[in-house]
Amino acid sequence: MIRLAIVGTGGMANAHARNFQAIPGCRLTACCDIVPERALAFAEKYQIPAAYHELDEMLASEKLDAVSVVTPDRAHCEPVLKCVARGLHTMCEKPLSDNLADAKRMAAAAKRKGVITAVNFSYRNSPATQKAAALVASGKIGRVIHVEGNYRQSWLSAPTLGGDYRKMESRLWRLSTRHVSMGC
Repeated sequence: MIRLAIVGTGGMANAHARNFQAIPGCRLTACCDIVPERALAFAEKYQIPAAYHELDEMLASEKLDAVSVVTPDRAHCEPVLKCVARGLHTMCEKPLSDNLADAKRMAAAAKRKGVITAVNFSYRNSPATQKAAALVASGKIGRVIHVEGNYRQSWLSAPTLGGDYRKMESRLWRLSTRHVSMGC
């Protein structure tokens, strides 16, 4: 049984929780968010036994094998370094860091400690991405020498989402360099 904790409870944390719960032998045993109410709500939603608002407390209290860090981009480094220092296998949501110096620190720490680390790229499992990979691998479209893609954000302002995205913090952060590394 792999005992796993999730650090962060935002949008992608939900996908992490659902996907980890679908893996036989993987058990979500704790979650952590700096806002106690969010941690408790996330724990209740996914039936996670323990919720924390202090990462150090969670790491000291829980017997874990691995941690998934799903905090805002600029907040990846510190929790990853703390988890790695405790010898925990650690997956970090993309991007690993918002700067090269921290990314190098994180990679060096993991190498020194000998833990398995990964960066999650959520769209690699989308049906469109899987189909494109299969087409390229099959050779049916010839030799691919260049690919260009766009990440459209039309969902931000879709009327079905209930309002003007410019006034909705839960969506606006996606475009803000103040909240995330470079914005979408």
